[in-house]
Amino acid sequence: MLARTTERIIRRNAFAHCAFSAAIEYAHGFLRRAAERGWLRELVVESTISSLVVEDFTDDVRRHDALELRWQPKANYLPSAQALLTVRPHAPQGTELQFSLAYAPPFGALGRQFDACIGRHIAWVTSGLLLRRVRIEIERRAHV
Repeated sequence: MLARTTERIIRRNAFAHCAFSAAIEYAHGFLRRAAERGWLRELVVESTISSLVVEDFTDDVRRHDALELRWQPKANYLPSAQALLTVRPHAPQGTELQFSLAYAPPFGALGRQFDACIGRHIAWVTSGLLLRRVRIEIERRAHV
């Protein structure tokens, strides 16, 4: 019998009309301001948010930055999550955003059942909304 892991990983991609070299900086600025406010509309509930620029370990070809995002909902019955935003150059003039979200459903077997039925869909939608918002903010900053 295989060991059961409780962590779920969701990956989403988007395209941003922005220079590859500036995308992480713009995303970090937006998320840092959200952390200072303590609120990010796409997370739906009040959460403690933090973001950190890290080295992109997913790219063996070139060294560049990635952005780690973490949040902990104030309501303890909701799962905390962490995400990694990586970027890749995309011709002619843009950047591919790759967003990987990881979380562990709370409450053991009952939480895993809830996640299998409903929770994973909530996480999929939330990650899509969050990535869309980050893309919009990157593009807004790029075109100022």
